[in-house]
Amino acid sequence: MEVVAERRWTDDRLDHFRGEVSARFDRVEGRLDRMDARLTDVQQSIVGLHKTISQFSMMLVVALVGLTATQLGLILTQL
Repeated sequence: MEVVAERRWTDDRLDHFRGEVSARFDRVEGRLDRMDARLTDVQQSIVGLHKTISQFSMMLVVALVGLTATQLGLILTQL
């Protein structure tokens, strides 16, 4: 039967471990920052699309009101 050697966590090993964990968190933080920038770009695109759709909708409403007024005017002149 093999006896597993006991490994002790020395100060050097703990410092090395802390450095590795810190480096990994720095990489994750960098990825999150890039993702945040991309999400901001997407949000700005959606806001621009919303503005365009709103403007187009208002133009349609104005056109329909104008068409209705014109048709009503034609009907009233024939009476």
